[in-house]
Amino acid sequence: MKKVFTLVFTLATVFFLVACSKGKNSKQVSSEQEVTTASETTTITETKETYKKSQEINGGKQDIYIDLTYTGDTYQSLVLRYETIYEGEALANFQAQGREAVEASFNEHLEALIPGISAIKDLKGVDVKSTVDENFAWKLTVSLDPNVVNFEDLATKGDTFAYLAKIEKMPPSQLIAGFSIIGFEKVPQ
Repeated sequence: MKKVFTLVFTLATVFFLVACSKGKNSKQVSSEQEVTTASETTTITETKETYKKSQEINGGKQDIYIDLTYTGDTYQSLVLRYETIYEGEALANFQAQGREAVEASFNEHLEALIPGISAIKDLKGVDVKSTVDENFAWKLTVSLDPNVVNFEDLATKGDTFAYLAKIEKMPPSQLIAGFSIIGFEKVPQ
């Protein structure tokens, strides 16, 4: 009987140890099967590009710049810059008047120089600055914040800026393609 008891006790101990070791192994297996996944995130970077068109005007030369900043298909800012450099008789006339008088005259006659500019000056999200530098170059900057500007309202303010209303529904790539059609070239950064 003692042998049977020892055999039963030994078998029970073996079963117990096997059961414990299987439970321990299954825990190890499940922890080994634990998988860590890393998610891949795509970062869309902000792009800033400048386009330029030069033209001759009465009394000098004018460069028109378009500074476009966008992220993916979302516009961040759009800035139109006009830089007009006067030469010859026009420059001599301005020098005789003095820089401050010339700047005041440009600001007073801004609407005649850029039709529609007065109508958009007071729109929310639009900033217009007109200055004359020490070399009598006239600089006009029209900054638009696409996230604030009401483009439908902008379209009603005159033909000069009506095309800007289309920007709201146009991705930057399409706008950029249109720049070359109207004679603008990309300025290397």
